[in-house]
Amino acid sequence: MIVCKVCGTQNEGGASFCGSCGSYLEWSGEAYNADGSAKETPQQPTEAVPEQPAGTAPTTPGQPAPPPLPSAQEPVAAGAITCPNCGEANDPGRVFCRRCATELAPPSAAVAPVVAAPPRRRSGPPVAIVGGIAAIAVIAVIAAVVVLPKGTPTASSATGTSTPSTAASSAPSAGAGGSPATSTGSSAPASPPPTVPTGVIVFPAGDSSGYNLFTWDAATGEVKPLFEAKGALTDPSWSPDRSLVVYRDPTGLRIITADGKPADPPDFTHHSQDRNPAWSPDGSTIVFATNRSPLTSLDIYTRPADDNQATIKSLVNSKADDWDPAWSPDGTRLVFASRRLGDAHLFLMDADGSHETEVDLGPGVYDDPTISPDGQWLAFTRRDNKAANKALYIAHLDGSAMRRMTNVDVNENDMSWSPDGRFLAVVRGDAGSQIVVIEVATGDEVTTFGVDGLRAITPDWR
Repeated sequence: MIVCKVCGTQNEGGASFCGSCGSYLEWSGEAYNADGSAKETPQQPTEAVPEQPAGTAPTTPGQPAPPPLPSAQEPVAAGAITCPNCGEANDPGRVFCRRCATELAPPSAAVAPVVAAPPRRRSGPPVAIVGGIAAIAVIAVIAAVVVLPKGTPTASSATGTSTPSTAASSAPSAGAGGSPATSTGSSAPASPPPTVPTGVIVFPAGDSSGYNLFTWDAATGEVKPLFEAKGALTDPSWSPDRSLVVYRDPTGLRIITADGKPADPPDFTHHSQDRNPAWSPDGSTIVFATNRSPLTSLDIYTRPADDNQATIKSLVNSKADDWDPAWSPDGTRLVFASRRLGDAHLFLMDADGSHETEVDLGPGVYDDPTISPDGQWLAFTRRDNKAANKALYIAHLDGSAMRRMTNVDVNENDMSWSPDGRFLAVVRGDAGSQIVVIEVATGDEVTTFGVDGLRAITPDWR
């Protein structure tokens, strides 16, 4: 027998590697006779070690070559374990092959196919020590993953705040036509790392005396004033190239440049009843809602973005209110909210107003729709009835895989997708009517921003 000097295990006489720790017995074991007396091992000359053929025991330069190994066909104990690398039959108590030191599976386990590779050369620390170090490293990595927060903090600015937080939410959901039920995050759009927001949000912030326009840079967390005027400036929407902003003021819809200067022409429409403007993805058209005379309810219209004299075109003209139009990313469809069925529901239509269809989300009151940059998801608010708080949800455009994104008992509304579709910005009551950024895949809160002392509304992210 050969006793391993590393772990003390007794190995059969023909073994080259320890069955318990895998150490090479030529220099980490000691031979004994059956009566327990030590065997004398004759010195062998040191010589260069040629490359070992597959299936033979490896050697290390400067060490004597191991003696011939017993044949794989020699009889061994019942329940022998066949090495998947060299085919050697091993006693059932061994963990490592006595011929090549490959780790052995228990005899009851199926042997996985092995990719042919040169036998491992075992130089350096013994296997038992290396295994212990590796186990400690794995435990440290797992602990780091569990402890570290997912949110990415951003810096505060002089004109606004940007506060990181993390809050995993329960995720009630509903299929098409059903009421909300519990769902996992598997139905959410994928959100691969890194989870760092990009782009710029334009948003109004103000109080009872009026609202002005501000921007928030996702990369720096900086909030800056964009445009200030008398009255309420609301409903901003970026042009596709982020060079212009259309917004609503008390005189109608107006346009400014990205640095806050009046565009040419600045006045896009001339009616105080016009609202909810949204720029088409190709930059050619602005869609909006209005109830200007002689209309008796809100309807949806379009006008070319570069012509403030062109006749507006009607897309939706119903007896009930229709509002909040938003484009699909390819510009072929629009989603909007409507009360034509009593409570507010969401509808889709082609860009020319044809083929109106309801988004089948089941019972509830729905509002604030917006389509994700990949065209696969809707974000919107839902409440059980008109007296309840609005809550943030997402679903496919056909209403399937509906999932609640957050779990707060305050109003959430006026949301916008990040340019990469990984995040949603939403106005939330419990944040002092500031804007909260949510990671779509997890529902985690990434950051909060706004203007101190002012209420933020209707963000648009590009």
